[in-house]
Amino acid sequence: MKHSCLPHLQLLLLLALHRRGPLCGYGLQKLLQSLGVDVRDAAVYKAITLLEKRGLVEVAEQGPRGRKRYRLTRRGLEEMANLLDEAELLHQALSLLKSLAPESRGGGASTSGQAGNPSGGRGSGG
Repeated sequence: MKHSCLPHLQLLLLLALHRRGPLCGYGLQKLLQSLGVDVRDAAVYKAITLLEKRGLVEVAEQGPRGRKRYRLTRRGLEEMANLLDEAELLHQALSLLKSLAPESRGGGASTSGQAGNPSGGRGSGG
């Protein structure tokens, strides 16, 4: 699916709409930038379009100059919760992987020779 190319941005937009209420694309972009997310307006509007097509956001109101303010739908709230669950699982998996990484590399001579033998590899007979 094409929408899978922007999952992180989509999650950020869903979270922003959930926390701040209806916002226009420009408002979403400025909010994300204020949080340190380097995002261009084209990416924000592309993500909003994809979210709207999927029924995750909808137009809450449209101003006189055509500026649309978007809000989260019930389906969008459910998707946001699913994405947060997936992010938590990924975080847990990465934490587990980090905890296993030293052991998986620890079988080599460079680690066991220095840490496992305080005599520096000379043994007890010398």
